[in-house]
Amino acid sequence: MRKIISLILVLIMIISIFTTTNAEVNLIDVKSTDWFYSNVEEMIRMGMVQGYSDNTFKPENPVKADEFIKMLVIALGYDAKPSTSTYWADGFIQRAEELKICDTTFINDYRFDLTREQAVKIIANALSLKEMRPLDLYYEHVKPLIKDFYLIQDKYKEDTIDCYVWGIMQGDNKKLVNPQKSITRAEATTVILRMIDKTRRIKFNLDGVKTIEMETNEQTPGLLVAPKHNGVILNEMVDLVEAVKAVENDTTGVEQYVLNELGNSFSLAGYENQRKYDEFYNFNTRSLNGEINLENLVEELNKVINHDDWTLKTSLIEFHNKRTPYDMTIRNRYLLADDGTYSSNYEYMMRYHKKTFQAMFKVWFENEYEKAWNIFDSALKYTGTYTEEKEVVINNRNFFIHYSNDVVGFTVSVKLK
Repeated sequence: MRKIISLILVLIMIISIFTTTNAEVNLIDVKSTDWFYSNVEEMIRMGMVQGYSDNTFKPENPVKADEFIKMLVIALGYDAKPSTSTYWADGFIQRAEELKICDTTFINDYRFDLTREQAVKIIANALSLKEMRPLDLYYEHVKPLIKDFYLIQDKYKEDTIDCYVWGIMQGDNKKLVNPQKSITRAEATTVILRMIDKTRRIKFNLDGVKTIEMETNEQTPGLLVAPKHNGVILNEMVDLVEAVKAVENDTTGVEQYVLNELGNSFSLAGYENQRKYDEFYNFNTRSLNGEINLENLVEELNKVINHDDWTLKTSLIEFHNKRTPYDMTIRNRYLLADDGTYSSNYEYMMRYHKKTFQAMFKVWFENEYEKAWNIFDSALKYTGTYTEEKEVVINNRNFFIHYSNDVVGFTVSVKLK
């Protein structure tokens, strides 16, 4: 219902800015061969715009910043703030500044023509109120796709990347975004349609980049995209998830896959059985829904905190430290197992998670898998009192492992240059 109301308000607002009272107009300056023709035609059909009294649409005229801001404020379902100013747009600008859609740090005068890079920032700020911003990893993927990226001011670069990934603005057929060029009326109406209706957005594809669907930490659908580092696409991260998924039906344990969009990372976790996984998942669900009283949070958390046997955390943007991006923690959980028939943590882990661990090691270490596996196997068997550690390079990756009778942890780097 909110979306419908927002759409109706957008219709009213756009008509007030771009039209006359004439119910029917022939747009003599909009031809069927124009790139914006279908969008303008659709907006006319829906009663959104009608053009001017001289039967023109003036598609190439620049849009003023205040006109564009009014569109976005109403599109988001807001109204202008009460104002005693004689400036017609003052209430909308105040609302936009309150929502942090815009401010005077990048728009000195709202009555001036809006540049494309300014529009990008306004759009990104507005959309981020309703949608999750794209992962930071897209930056290195998209930057080479924009030929005039170097012309974009630094304060607009991330917003340009976000709007490119969202499919709102991706430049012309020469891969130029023309950042300092004014955004036109035709472009403005096209952008508004894309913001209102996701099906109108430009499909975003990355050739040669693997992706896999995962649930986010907000328990919504997400997409894990292989990041790029030093010009190399790290498809291995998607390969890792695929490898674990490929053996999950052959393992006794239960795996969880979570994409953290805010943290630009993803994690895998292992549980002894479905009951423990479900209880941990339900705890997160109730937390997200605000169903757990803060007074009972610790008590509720203690019921599930020991349910996971291991966790692998992987950064999608941090590769410069030799002990990143893969970070694994395996806890001593066999004494808390529902099935208490095991005499050691090693026996328990091999029973429930061996095939999952092997799948990971084969992705990381390939032909040198056995060498890395033997080190890991010995660490799991360790029962000494003191913490031991070892750091080696295997398959051109840094492999650091530390272990005690309580926990085994290790990190794996991307392939070293």
